[in-house]
Amino acid sequence: MQLGRIGAVVGLSLILAQMACGGSRETARVKLAQMNIKYNDETFVDRAKDGDLIVVGHFLATGMNPNAVNKEGKTPLLAAAEGGRLPVVELLLEKGADVNARDKKFGATPLVWAAARNHAGVVKALLARGADPAAKGQKTGASALLSAALKGDRDITKMLLEKGANANDKDLEGRTALMFAAQNGHLTTVQLLLEKGADPRLKGGKNGVTPLMLACARGNRAIVTLLLNAGAEINGVDNDGRTALMWAARNGTTEIVKLLLDRGADVKVGPYRRRRREGIEEGRGRGHAPESGGRTGKRPRTKPETGRPQKTVNREVDAR
Repeated sequence: MQLGRIGAVVGLSLILAQMACGGSRETARVKLAQMNIKYNDETFVDRAKDGDLIVVGHFLATGMNPNAVNKEGKTPLLAAAEGGRLPVVELLLEKGADVNARDKKFGATPLVWAAARNHAGVVKALLARGADPAAKGQKTGASALLSAALKGDRDITKMLLEKGANANDKDLEGRTALMFAAQNGHLTTVQLLLEKGADPRLKGGKNGVTPLMLACARGNRAIVTLLLNAGAEINGVDNDGRTALMWAARNGTTEIVKLLLDRGADVKVGPYRRRRREGIEEGRGRGHAPESGGRTGKRPRTKPETGRPQKTVNREVDAR
C-alpha cells in the first residue's frame, strides 16, 4: 500500500511538471484523441471517478475547467472524492477545483462524500485545502461528521472534530453523530464523541429519542454504560412517553433492563398503560426478566426510529 502511495505521488509530480513546462493545449487535445478519449465534461468527470490520473491531467492541460459539471451535477472533484481517488483529488485541488462544490442531487460536498465512503486520506487532503467541516447535505441537513459516525469511522470523526466540526451538530430530523454511533454499536466513536463534548441528553429523530434509548434498544451494554457515566438522563422520555427502560424491555434486552434498574431507572416513569404493555409494572422485582424468553408477550422486536444505517452511499448522503 505504501509503495502504491509513493507511485501515485511520483505520477502526480510528473504530470504537474509536464503541465508546467511543456506542451500546448493543442498537444494535450491531440494526446486525448490518440487515446480515443472523448473531449467533453462527461468523460472528464468519469475519468476522475475512475482515478485515471493521466487522462485527468491531459484534460486539465487542455484548459478544461476543473469545476466542469456532468449531467448528474457532479464535478470531477466530487466524483474523485466519492471514489477515494486521492491522487486525482490532489491534482484537481492543485488546479483550482472548488473544494466545497455541491452535487445537484443531494447538495453534498466532496468532504461529505469522502466521509460517507470512509476515505480517510481524501478527507485529510480536503480539510488541508479548506473544506468546510460544518457543510451539510442540503437534502437532509447532515454533515460529514454524521456520515463518519454512522459508519463508525473513528479516524475521520477525529479529524473532523479537530478541524472544528460541532460534536452536537444535527440533521434536519434532529439526529446527532452520537445517536448514529450509539444506534449502530460503534463504541470507540461514541467514546470519542463524548470526550469531545457530545451531549448524551439531546433528543432527535421522529420519536424524539436519546442515544441512551438507542443503545438500550440494541442491547449494547458497553455503550449504555458509557452514556450513563457521561450523564445521560436515565428516566428521560421520548415523544411517545417511553423511557430507556421501556425500550430495553420492549426489545428483550434483559441484561440492559437489570443494568438500568441497578443504576436507578424509575419503573413509574411513563404512561401506566405503556408500562404494563412493556412489562414494567409497579411491584415487579428489580432485574426481573420479561416473559417469553426475554420478550414482552408476543410483541415483535422494535427499535427507535432515528434513521436506519444505510446500505448505499446515496442513501447515506441522503440520510445525512
